[in-house]
Amino acid sequence: MARWSGLLHAAVRAQQQAERQRLAQIRAQARAQTQAARAAEKAQKAYLSAQRAEQKERTRLYIESQVAQVALKNEQLETDIARLESLLTEALANDEFIDLEKLKQAPPITPKFDPGSLIVPELPPVLQRYLPPGLSAIQKLIPGAKEKHAKKTAEAHERYQIDVKAHAAREADRLQRLEEANAKYELQITEIRQKVAAQHAEVDRFKQDFTAGSPPAIVEYFTMVLASSSYPDNFPQHAKLAYVPESKQLVVEYDLPSLEVVPEVSSYKYVKTKDEVTQTVKPLAQRKALYSSVIARGNDCVQWLCCHY
Repeated sequence: MARWSGLLHAAVRAQQQAERQRLAQIRAQARAQTQAARAAEKAQKAYLSAQRAEQKERTRLYIESQVAQVALKNEQLETDIARLESLLTEALANDEFIDLEKLKQAPPITPKFDPGSLIVPELPPVLQRYLPPGLSAIQKLIPGAKEKHAKKTAEAHERYQIDVKAHAAREADRLQRLEEANAKYELQITEIRQKVAAQHAEVDRFKQDFTAGSPPAIVEYFTMVLASSSYPDNFPQHAKLAYVPESKQLVVEYDLPSLEVVPEVSSYKYVKTKDEVTQTVKPLAQRKALYSSVIARGNDCVQWLCCHY
């Protein structure tokens, strides 16, 4: 009876111990889950905070870019208007005179003749390198040694003469190629100088024709003058000219720009709350007034450019 009682107590204690271990494990798992949950929650909050900060920074940069773009547009508007208002001033400030002498090409800087390896002659064969060594006094006493040495010497002379002829042929070929290269170089230099001389002669003929009052030369010169003058990009860039020698009058047909050269917009503004760019329209009366002034200045510019020279 006592033995069974001890066994039962031991079994109960073991069962209780196992239950305590199971409960301790459950509590440990619960604590671990709670820590993991807190860590996950912390990480999620940090992520959302960083995301909000990133979005805020992105929004700030976007707004800055929009403001900068609007500022650039307004600056361009101011530049365009100032350019229109200063057409005549720019024409007077910029000397559009064309010095015909400066149209001549500069004398060419001709490169030096570079023959390369052709300038280096090949060293001729040296007879001493072909000849066999001389016989010593003892060697001369050997029967047949002198005859063999004489034969080798004769063969050496033959090889030497063959190599001398080959060397002379190679040298003749080198000198011929050197002469051909030099002739080609001289021809290229002559062609370059002839082209420059022809261009100089053409400029001189043009100067003579212009001075003599040749209508084609006068028209060509003032066409170059008008082409070199600076107008806004949206202005017509082509003109037709004619010269009447009897009256010495230069007739210029120049297309006038349209009203579109004067911007319709007075200013731009970025509205942050609506995320849009608004514009203020310039009154039509102001545009027409500026346009009339531009046309008058444009005519004055053409007259000044043509009459000044």
